[in-house]
Amino acid sequence: MNYPIRLNNKLAALGGEVDGGDFKPTSQVKAVQQEINLKIDEQLQSLKKVFVEKIPKFNEMVKQKQINPVPFPKYFRHSQVFRAKKGRMPFLC
Repeated sequence: MNYPIRLNNKLAALGGEVDGGDFKPTSQVKAVQQEINLKIDEQLQSLKKVFVEKIPKFNEMVKQKQINPVPFPKYFRHSQVFRAKKGRMPFLC
Protein backbone atom coordinates (compact mmCIF):
# COMPACT_ATOMS: atom_id res chain seq x y z
CA MET A 1 0.00 0.00 0.00
CA ASN A 2 2.04 2.88 -1.30
CA TYR A 3 -0.35 5.75 -1.93
CA PRO A 4 0.67 9.35 -2.60
CA ILE A 5 0.01 11.87 0.15
CA ARG A 6 -3.45 13.40 -0.27
CA LEU A 7 -4.31 17.06 0.11
CA ASN A 8 -6.16 16.50 3.37
CA ASN A 9 -3.06 14.77 4.78
CA LYS A 10 -0.88 17.67 3.70
CA LEU A 11 -3.24 20.19 5.29
CA ALA A 12 -3.45 18.15 8.51
CA ALA A 13 0.33 17.79 8.68
CA LEU A 14 0.73 21.53 8.18
CA GLY A 15 -1.74 22.13 11.00
CA GLY A 16 0.22 19.77 13.22
CA GLU A 17 3.41 21.68 12.55
CA VAL A 18 1.76 24.98 13.42
CA ASP A 19 0.05 23.62 16.54
CA GLY A 20 3.33 22.17 17.78
CA GLY A 21 5.22 25.44 17.62
CA ASP A 22 5.55 28.21 20.15
CA PHE A 23 5.59 31.01 17.62
CA LYS A 24 3.16 32.38 15.08
CA PRO A 25 3.14 30.72 11.63
CA THR A 26 5.82 31.87 9.23
CA SER A 27 5.09 33.38 5.85
CA GLN A 28 6.31 30.12 4.29
CA VAL A 29 3.72 28.13 6.24
CA LYS A 30 1.00 30.56 5.18
CA ALA A 31 2.13 30.26 1.54
CA VAL A 32 1.97 26.46 1.72
CA GLN A 33 -1.49 26.68 3.29
CA GLN A 34 -2.68 28.93 0.47
CA GLU A 35 -1.21 26.57 -2.14
CA ILE A 36 -2.93 23.55 -0.58
CA ASN A 37 -6.22 25.46 -0.27
CA LEU A 38 -6.11 26.37 -3.97
CA LYS A 39 -5.58 22.72 -4.89
CA ILE A 40 -8.45 21.69 -2.61
CA ASP A 41 -10.70 24.31 -4.23
CA GLU A 42 -9.79 22.93 -7.68
CA GLN A 43 -10.78 19.44 -6.56
CA LEU A 44 -14.04 20.70 -5.06
CA GLN A 45 -14.88 22.46 -8.32
CA SER A 46 -14.26 19.22 -10.21
CA LEU A 47 -16.53 17.37 -7.78
CA LYS A 48 -19.17 20.07 -8.13
CA LYS A 49 -19.10 19.64 -11.90
CA VAL A 50 -19.77 15.94 -11.48
CA PHE A 51 -22.72 16.56 -9.14
CA VAL A 52 -24.19 19.50 -11.04
CA GLU A 53 -23.60 18.47 -14.66
CA LYS A 54 -22.71 14.84 -15.08
CA ILE A 55 -24.97 13.03 -12.60
CA PRO A 56 -28.15 14.82 -13.75
CA LYS A 57 -27.32 13.99 -17.42
CA PHE A 58 -26.62 10.39 -16.49
CA ASN A 59 -29.85 10.18 -14.49
CA GLU A 60 -31.83 11.61 -17.39
CA MET A 61 -30.37 9.00 -19.71
CA VAL A 62 -31.14 6.27 -17.16
CA LYS A 63 -34.70 7.59 -16.75
CA GLN A 64 -35.22 7.40 -20.53
CA LYS A 65 -34.26 3.74 -20.31
CA GLN A 66 -36.72 3.31 -17.41
CA ILE A 67 -34.08 2.38 -14.86
CA ASN A 68 -33.89 3.85 -11.34
CA PRO A 69 -31.58 6.90 -11.29
CA VAL A 70 -28.63 7.44 -8.96
CA PRO A 71 -29.93 9.33 -5.90
CA PHE A 72 -28.50 12.79 -5.44
CA PRO A 73 -28.07 13.57 -1.73
CA LYS A 74 -29.88 16.72 -0.62
CA TYR A 75 -26.75 17.63 1.32
CA PHE A 76 -24.91 18.38 -1.90
CA ARG A 77 -27.74 20.37 -3.43
CA HIS A 78 -27.82 23.04 -0.77
CA SER A 79 -24.45 22.65 0.82
CA GLN A 80 -21.73 25.21 1.23
CA VAL A 81 -19.20 22.46 0.60
CA PHE A 82 -18.55 23.83 -2.86
CA ARG A 83 -18.11 27.45 -1.86
CA ALA A 84 -14.52 28.56 -1.63
CA LYS A 85 -13.61 29.31 1.95
CA LYS A 86 -10.93 31.77 2.85
CA GLY A 87 -8.57 30.80 5.63
CA ARG A 88 -9.52 27.15 6.02
CA MET A 89 -7.17 26.85 8.95
CA PRO A 90 -8.13 29.54 11.48
CA PHE A 91 -4.93 29.12 13.44
CA LEU A 92 -2.98 30.33 10.38
CA CYS A 93 -4.89 33.59 10.02
